[in-house]
Amino acid sequence: MKTDTCATGMRKSGNPYTKYEGGGRRPAPSYDDSIRATGLPDAVVDQGKRSTGGQSARVVHKINFRVLPLPGTVLMHEGQRYIAVGSDLHKRRDGQIVPIILWESHCAQCGRPFQCWSGLRSGTLNRRCLDHRAPGKAVAGAGRKRVAKHLSKHGRRKKS
Repeated sequence: MKTDTCATGMRKSGNPYTKYEGGGRRPAPSYDDSIRATGLPDAVVDQGKRSTGGQSARVVHKINFRVLPLPGTVLMHEGQRYIAVGSDLHKRRDGQIVPIILWESHCAQCGRPFQCWSGLRSGTLNRRCLDHRAPGKAVAGAGRKRVAKHLSKHGRRKKS
């Protein structure tokens, strides 16, 4: 049983800004602290080379977290691999402060590593680096089919 549950098995109340899924309480690192702690190139390039103490990296298929994922958590999203390398706090327009997750992946077009941010319960992530980012242009064949169907029904957007 995890350390953040009581004898009845119910989860103790915790603040998602300071609580990681690993168990004990510790402050959420800032962007700079998380980079220093994980080492960005090592987080993606040398993932297979590092020993993880007998445990394999946690793999998830959906961005639906209650607490911040541990650095090194792998997300498989639409056939692309993303690795959590850090987190930060973000102030929304309405003034609420929410945690955001820093992901690192490789561009679907050129293969170069890039970084992107998401919330704890976000829907999609960027699939390409800044040089090849193409809003509205699908990477996968299934996406191309949906785009073509939408364009045939609604047409292209008019520039204003």
